[in-house]
Amino acid sequence: KAESGEKAEEAIAKAVKTTKDENDKARLIKLLKLTIRGKVEEDKLNELIKIKKGEDEVMEEAIEMIEADAIKRGLQKGLQKGLQKGMQKGIQKGIKQNTKHIIKNMLLKGMKIEEIKELVEATNKEIEEVRKSMNIA
Repeated sequence: KAESGEKAEEAIAKAVKTTKDENDKARLIKLLKLTIRGKVEEDKLNELIKIKKGEDEVMEEAIEMIEADAIKRGLQKGLQKGLQKGMQKGIQKGIKQNTKHIIKNMLLKGMKIEEIKELVEATNKEIEEVRKSMNIA
């Protein structure tokens, strides 16, 4: 999606730079508005267009605004995803450590492996790893 969006922005920028006819520029401005709806504050774009309507600068500034907004949204989305993944990994690591601690306590109490497996829903491998870390035969 990002690649196709960049290509569209590049195509619009190129078309505006090469367009001299005011009607064509007006159509391109409408196209740009449709393309960026919901991505950039429309008031900002409208303000630029009113001040410098028909100039190449308007389109360049509008495209810069789109790019800056896209980068900002991309960073926010990436940060949010990273935080969620980090929290999930942290929670799972905590659960695993707690399970090992419980298995250790059960082994110290002399519970049978089958009981531990049933109560903690642990595998033989997990129990064996805890047992080895405790140096219990």
